[in-house]
Amino acid sequence: MSETNEIKVGLIVTSASHFPVDKAKEGMDKIASIFPLPEKNLVGPYLVITLEDAEKTVKRFKVEDIDALVIVEGAFTWDNIPALIVQELGNLPLMMWALPEPPMMEGGELSTNSLCGAIMNCAALKKLGRNFKFVYGAPKDGKVINSLKRYFKGISVVKKLHHSKYCLVGYRPTGFYNSAFDELSVRRLFGIETIHLSLVDLLEYALNISDEKVKEEVDKIKKKWKIGEATQKDLYNSAKFYKFLLDFSHKNRIDCYGIKCWPEFFKRGLSVCFVLSWLINEGIMAGCEADFDGTITMLLEYYLTGETPWLADLVHINEKNNTAIFWHCGSASSSLAYDKSEIIIQKQFRGSARGASIEFPLKTGRVTVARLGITQGKYRMFITTGEALPTKMILRGNPSIVKMDVSVERLLEVIVENGVEHHFAIVYGDHKDDLIGVSELLNIKTITVE
Repeated sequence: MSETNEIKVGLIVTSASHFPVDKAKEGMDKIASIFPLPEKNLVGPYLVITLEDAEKTVKRFKVEDIDALVIVEGAFTWDNIPALIVQELGNLPLMMWALPEPPMMEGGELSTNSLCGAIMNCAALKKLGRNFKFVYGAPKDGKVINSLKRYFKGISVVKKLHHSKYCLVGYRPTGFYNSAFDELSVRRLFGIETIHLSLVDLLEYALNISDEKVKEEVDKIKKKWKIGEATQKDLYNSAKFYKFLLDFSHKNRIDCYGIKCWPEFFKRGLSVCFVLSWLINEGIMAGCEADFDGTITMLLEYYLTGETPWLADLVHINEKNNTAIFWHCGSASSSLAYDKSEIIIQKQFRGSARGASIEFPLKTGRVTVARLGITQGKYRMFITTGEALPTKMILRGNPSIVKMDVSVERLLEVIVENGVEHHFAIVYGDHKDDLIGVSELLNIKTITVE
């Protein structure tokens, strides 16, 4: 989950000398008192009136190595002040904040002219090619506070992504073009480092672990859940894969895995479906079929919410009930089961020659369905929401019936029109606005369904 105490934010309040600087100073004190960050993570506030003030403040921010900057238009400010600050600090996340005028009386005059100055400054920054988030409101305005919180949470998530590691095990399954990714483009946009692990090494090292070393884990499985068609051998093999991948993640600081889960495993009577579920329970996101973008969407959702996501196919829509069925073949986290007493460890549903999967319907509740991916060479984020309904075992694996907030016909049109890939990362709760905020920070287009 995102922790905003991991980021440092610089706070500046600006004014021109011929406007009431005392009003700007008064506003600065109010803003600092309500700022939704731990005091140790707030650098400032600093009152900036002249270019000399701006230069001194920039030096302080560079020493503190801030992660983001908030410029409050305390009173009307010349363009050269924010332009200098932004130029010197580089492409940091930036929020521009305009304050309302005090109540106006007939025959009165402007007090701070904050809004006009902010509009002027924002226009100049746009002409300089600078992106920013804009808010307007008083320091105690709930909407402003929520905007700040969401902005800081998004910055924290982006920072975490920039220090994350993805482990690709093998490559993508044959014909799954959408699972592939450009490692350098990903490093440039998200900062994510890719670690490679061959299927040969995974199979050799994991399966050579002795039964004795994983017996305790296997015994726990037997006590905790029902065992269906999965054999003793399936349970031990799953425990060995889990142990190796968990140890490998700790040793190499891996945050998420993408595994080529077929056909090599299936040809050997193996499956990693249950293993992926097991890893996700440990907070290590694991995506089916080596789907990089799907797995990273799960990781982003996990960082943003602290909730456990799952990766699913959209397999059916019902226009009459406006529902969609999301499903996958048995790799969802056990924490998401509708009824934990009904969790069952089975053979992977397509045949007795395969290894173990974990089967149950998903729990009910609000859900956010999202997908990072590429359309016409550029990353974008698809987002929609709905309500997961009580679901029986209508399909082997992990099914969930979701009543969508938008027309399912239109949902399907938008997915296909925009080339949205077939795996969706689903997380409980309504996190649409937070995901949009993160996408804006990453300069990624969002696609929603209206």
